[in-house]
Amino acid sequence: MTDKTYPELILQVIGSFPRTTGEICDLVRQKRGADFNEHSCREALSTMGKKGLLESPARGVWARATKIAPREEVENLSGFPEGAKKEITVNRYERDRRNRKAAIAFHGIACLACNVRMAERYGEIADGFIEIHHTKSLSTSDEYTPDVETDLIPLCPNCHTVVHLVNPPMRLEELKLRLAEATKRR
Repeated sequence: MTDKTYPELILQVIGSFPRTTGEICDLVRQKRGADFNEHSCREALSTMGKKGLLESPARGVWARATKIAPREEVENLSGFPEGAKKEITVNRYERDRRNRKAAIAFHGIACLACNVRMAERYGEIADGFIEIHHTKSLSTSDEYTPDVETDLIPLCPNCHTVVHLVNPPMRLEELKLRLAEATKRR
């Protein structure tokens, strides 16, 4: 049990990556124990979003606000210390490079979302470069043999990052729709 307010707990549990409303409320519930009220948690999320403390990159997903501060508001333009060594333990899910080659042979090297070919944008250094996205998350599946046509798709680094801003990752169709909507707004 804790005496921290819902906004304090939300900022504590949200960390540095987007989380769904349900995930946040579950983490706050663990900290507040019997004193937890889901309505109060959801209301705090909404209020924090309206105040600019949180942003919602997708419906039902929240992240810390990343608004860029004006130069005069940044306390130290020379930066802060980085690079300290820290030991961590993680699970690594093995990928077979033959699946990557098969996906490229099937789909080609253009991003399936935005159609960019990295060499056209960055020159010879990026010739043949593309990331392969697993539409079935390796971290939530048992070992399996992916279907090259449907389970492995080429995405440029930007599109690949965007699909992973939400959990579960965004589907290709949704990403294409977002790109089309953004193009219309220009």
